[in-house]
Amino acid sequence: MIYRSAAHRVLVDVKTTREVLRYFRVKLAHMPQDEIVSMYTPPVASPATFDLPPQLQEAFASNKRLFIRNVNQKGHETQRWITPKQVLPLTDYFYVVAHCHLRNEDRHFRLDRIAEMKLADE
Repeated sequence: MIYRSAAHRVLVDVKTTREVLRYFRVKLAHMPQDEIVSMYTPPVASPATFDLPPQLQEAFASNKRLFIRNVNQKGHETQRWITPKQVLPLTDYFYVVAHCHLRNEDRHFRLDRIAEMKLADE
């Protein structure tokens, strides 16, 4: 059930958001696209910048695949092969951006949720 006061607040929020979008549309209209993209793209950190697990460091250095056991936020575990690409420090956690060979696409894995990792013998 939506009360009148909540509905009123929602309408104000929608109108405020519309005005913010209009402001940025006008402000950004004259800027080159590459400059806009660079403003909103998070910096990519080098894996050497962080104290990473040795298996992950070796995977970056040798471009080898890693076998990982990953536990998601609900506690479900998956096992998969990944090829790490970069490390992203986002908010309070580090994420490994990697090509997931199970899903055949790039995925993000929170480093503290990787329960095990083994370097490929290749």
